[in-house]
Amino acid sequence: MENVGVIVSHFSDVDVEEVRGFSISDHPRRLLILQKTSEAFYRAKREEVLRLVREEQKTATGFLSVPRRVLRDVGRPFARLVLDAYHREAITSSDVAEYLGARAKHFSEIERLVYAPVGIAQGEE
Repeated sequence: MENVGVIVSHFSDVDVEEVRGFSISDHPRRLLILQKTSEAFYRAKREEVLRLVREEQKTATGFLSVPRRVLRDVGRPFARLVLDAYHREAITSSDVAEYLGARAKHFSEIERLVYAPVGIAQGEE
């Protein structure tokens, strides 16, 4: 590990998106916590994310589909874990419905969003 203790003052968006399991807005904060970036980079990225969220809220229709609500509420990693268990036949469709809080008719769309690249799952289709 050659880069241990190295603080990087900037990362490309692609570098930041490669941190799996967390939303894009969490990446800069995690990099800061791990002392892999500077406070200035964190603040700049945080402002960028907040600006994008505000712009998105201005154009939002106010309706959140059931699959998107599920991902918002339980998160992609948990939803993926549940769907993987279902495909391994470790749990039933009733269990999936209970864990995700959605009816079976929504499973295919939830699965599409869970396994889609991050940008697509966030509505950049």
